Amino acid sequence: MGGHTMTIRVMDLELLQENVMNLVNYAEQNGGLRLNGESGSFVEIFTKAANGNLTRSELEDLVSGVQSFVRLPVYTTTQAAAWLGVGIDTIRDAVWRTGKIKTMKPGHDVLVPHEELVNYLQEMT
Repeated sequence: MGGHTMTIRVMDLELLQENVMNLVNYAEQNGGLRLNGESGSFVEIFTKAANGNLTRSELEDLVSGVQSFVRLPVYTTTQAAAWLGVGIDTIRDAVWRTGKIKTMKPGHDVLVPHEELVNYLQEMT
């Protein structure tokens, strides 16, 4: 789906699946879900995820689809973790400890620009 093999790096697969589903729903409601002719398998795995827990491999396919079809200008740290297929601690580490992900902070929210996620994903692979 996403053009590369992705490996999720989390222990709590159910939480990641819930966060990914929330991200896709948010993106759909806010014009950030860009489906095209290649999105059939993403829609299929998303539908399966809505009806129960996915295997690790299926969840990797779902995250890969999210990376292909979800485009928001900025993400919360939880959404960023879901988009990357990592745990929230990995995002926090990349933002605050290593500085590998640049953020903006309008008010109380820490937001991650889409370009920062793409750059970090390239570093991860």
